[in-house]
Amino acid sequence: ITLTPTAINATSQPTRIPAKTPTRSGPLSLVEQLTATYTATPLAVETPHPVSEAYRMAMRAYRRSDWPSALEAFRQAIQAEPQAADLWFYQGEVNRFQHQFETALEAYDAAIEVNPQFAPAYVGKARVRLALDPEKDVSDELEHAISADPGFVDAYLERAAYLIGRAQYPAARRDLE
Repeated sequence: ITLTPTAINATSQPTRIPAKTPTRSGPLSLVEQLTATYTATPLAVETPHPVSEAYRMAMRAYRRSDWPSALEAFRQAIQAEPQAADLWFYQGEVNRFQHQFETALEAYDAAIEVNPQFAPAYVGKARVRLALDPEKDVSDELEHAISADPGFVDAYLERAAYLIGRAQYPAARRDLE
């Protein structure tokens, strides 16, 4: 026995029901008004530290903006890996976000002492110095950051903002380009 498909009502055409296009009512949401898709700013540095669970706890707290927990966890991670410049940098960032500027500068300096080519620490120092004194000349820190890591975009953006604040528009434009 073989099964053979049987055509049922083969002469009739299938009925097509036109699909309705949904119509929008009310104002557009913020996402619908944007001309481009925007994503969160990536972290300046994300180095795995498999030695320390404290690092993972610190980064989770950092992403939640839970500064006290992040600071404590970064301190623990630094005890486990004192030669990791990024840990000192993130400790500086947490201090900066809490407006503890002198402590932030100490952490950035520690990061630079561990690794003089660590560009994010120079940018962090520039940001703190400008927070303490908006008229401060931070061009050296920004130059160090760019020479240490010419691919570190945040250094160019920070320097462009700095130059715009000083009406040095052509130089700022070069950094933005």
